[in-house]
Amino acid sequence: MSSNYKVASLFCGCGGIDKGLEGGFELPYHDGVIPSLGFEVIWANDYNAKAVESYRANFSGNNHYSIRGDIVKIVDFARQQRERRGDQLAINSPVPGASDFDCRHSRFMFPAAGDVDLVTGGFPCQPFSLAGKRLALDDPRGKLYQAMLAAVDMLKPAIFLAENVKGIKTAKGDVIKQIEADFDAIGYRLEHDVLIASKFGVPQRRERVIMIGTRKESPAFDFKSIQQVYPQVKLGRAISHLEHFDDFQVGLMHVWSKAKKNKGQGNSRCDAQGFAPTMRAEHHGNIEFHYNGKRRLSVREAALIQSFPESFKFRSSATDAYRQIGNAVPPLMAWHIGKAIKQYLDKVKGGK
Repeated sequence: MSSNYKVASLFCGCGGIDKGLEGGFELPYHDGVIPSLGFEVIWANDYNAKAVESYRANFSGNNHYSIRGDIVKIVDFARQQRERRGDQLAINSPVPGASDFDCRHSRFMFPAAGDVDLVTGGFPCQPFSLAGKRLALDDPRGKLYQAMLAAVDMLKPAIFLAENVKGIKTAKGDVIKQIEADFDAIGYRLEHDVLIASKFGVPQRRERVIMIGTRKESPAFDFKSIQQVYPQVKLGRAISHLEHFDDFQVGLMHVWSKAKKNKGQGNSRCDAQGFAPTMRAEHHGNIEFHYNGKRRLSVREAALIQSFPESFKFRSSATDAYRQIGNAVPPLMAWHIGKAIKQYLDKVKGGK
């Protein structure tokens, strides 16, 4: 597909942000096709093998490239090679920490400065989550944003988008201020706000901190430009068409955890007339019960709650698929953010 704006996607997971930026998908609870935004992801990375397998089943294109592996080592390798070979990297060389490349390429590739307009990254949220130990920057995963920092510094995009749990705002060590200072040091101004997925047509009460950075010589991004396009949708409307189908009749990962009720998380029954609770990554089998009370939510229902289209493929077990869905940014929320980012880029770059 042709595109005005190119994207590098870090911590891409199964592709929630990327699906939103791509657009052109359908949801059974919204009329018509969610319009294309004209973004094209040309470089993507994630560490999780199952997530990358799902990602590659859903995204392709002549200019698309993905690499599985440790982003810290990949970015360090890219920096070292640039010092030896110059800015544009397309080399036949082993990469420390990387397991495999996109099937169309047998070599390491990394974009040059100016090749991408937008860098995205939902860096791991567990160090900041209220459900975890909240070690923040004391957890090695808490510093993975520094890999995104290094990538932004090398790629020099006009804008970047990062996402994390609401708990990052109250994590010890004033994490947000540290992130702001680090990006300021490489020439970017950071704006952030808490967005609620249900306000953007996603049938889920999911709150996430969205961070958007722009070059200091350019105008600041205005969060008020993220406008609701699709109306709010309650859970019953979103998944009721699957309620009475057995897994063998529907397929498409309409299978569900057989975990019994226990004392852990995820043991409440969903409310058909309300919004679904946040789909979590670390559910340990305790995905929430369907509002019919007879079973837990299926993988496909969880995906629809996250606003993944029914055509989206999950190349993994149900357990892995639940985890991929829970880790993702809801595509429809990402679409709304992407629409505002496109408007911003149109202004600062004058269109392409």
